[in-house]
Amino acid sequence: MVTYTSDTNYNITLELWDWQTEQVFCTINTQSRFIPDVDISPDRRLLISSSRENGTIKVWNIQTGHELCRLITNLSFIDCHAISSDGQRLFVWIGGSTFTAQVWGYPSSSGRADTDELREKWDKAQNFVKMLAII
Repeated sequence: MVTYTSDTNYNITLELWDWQTEQVFCTINTQSRFIPDVDISPDRRLLISSSRENGTIKVWNIQTGHELCRLITNLSFIDCHAISSDGQRLFVWIGGSTFTAQVWGYPSSSGRADTDELREKWDKAQNFVKMLAII
């Protein structure tokens, strides 16, 4: 389970909980003020968070709480994202006035930069999307 709190400057801290022990096992200080979505990788090693402030998606190591890399969408209105079941792609829905879907190569557990590239982009969608699930 992931919960969040914000400080007096509205910077969000994510807490990852073990639901069986009811203990926090990882704390992530995002330095972001508005995070519309978080995802956990299929192998449970990475957490993905997005920011509406600057169109950045951050990849975090769940074991250490450290940021591994950033994906820059160049569009600031990220609504939601989802990881493919094979863990190879990250789908990002960007709303606002653009209504764009992007498909990114998914960073490995090591955060290697050679995998975090924009692979596809669709500008044809015309509806508001609030949640995204990949089958």
